[in-house]
Amino acid sequence: MRTLPLVVVGGSAGGIEALLELAAGLPADLPAAVLVVVHTSQRPDTALARILERAGPLPATLATDGAPLRPGHILVAGPGRHLMTSRTGTVNLSAAPRVNQHRPAIDVLFASAARTHGPHVTAAVLSGVLDDGAVGAALIARAGGRVTVQDPAAARFSSMPRAAHRAVPDAVAARASTLGPVLADLATCMAHTEDVPMSEPRDIAPATGATAPAAGDLDLVRDDGTVPSRIVCPECSGALARIDLPHISYYRCHVGHQYGSGSGGGRNTGGYWPRQ
Repeated sequence: MRTLPLVVVGGSAGGIEALLELAAGLPADLPAAVLVVVHTSQRPDTALARILERAGPLPATLATDGAPLRPGHILVAGPGRHLMTSRTGTVNLSAAPRVNQHRPAIDVLFASAARTHGPHVTAAVLSGVLDDGAVGAALIARAGGRVTVQDPAAARFSSMPRAAHRAVPDAVAARASTLGPVLADLATCMAHTEDVPMSEPRDIAPATGATAPAAGDLDLVRDDGTVPSRIVCPECSGALARIDLPHISYYRCHVGHQYGSGSGGGRNTGGYWPRQ
């Protein structure tokens, strides 16, 4: 059975406006499932799915644990839970540790999509501050997927798309109004691409006791390139280890809290302190 292509989208400050433009440009016959994480308030009555449904031709719903991945359907992450993909054709919601101080976090969605769908994933990083999504974009590119970013010059906040572009130098940069057709073209190509055998997912038991893979374990390989550091996690005071990818590094503690370098990792600012 051919793997269903995925389009994964992440945004933060200024990202909703860009997301609405992107959704308006997606075709009604999109041959891919669309998963969205936007850093919003933690209120449970998020209306983002309804807003997206009005903005374009695709139906959109708030993601629930076990919801199926369907072509031409948008699933939106709600507050307080990471949105993750699985190889069973469904999504999982996880209360695993925050990543880049967010739950849901863009890096978690992107990394899980890279792990489960590999070359069948297309990502888009929209307006936002700091660098959530950059590590996940690098993992998607490493797994054979494609990465796009909102043109930083046209983004309300350019930090996130710039960070993702640095992490994936060959990412396609486009204005939000043209990202929809770009993503649709890439997804259509993936829909006609033969499946590539992928390694089996690792059995990961998160510290939170959730049934989904640990959100903090975003590597596709087991701790390769991990470097100890003298920096401590601001949330649990555990030691942070540095994980190096070709164009970006990130930091993770044993609990699973994780930070991109632009979110404060490796600096004595933003809540990070040397271990005494």
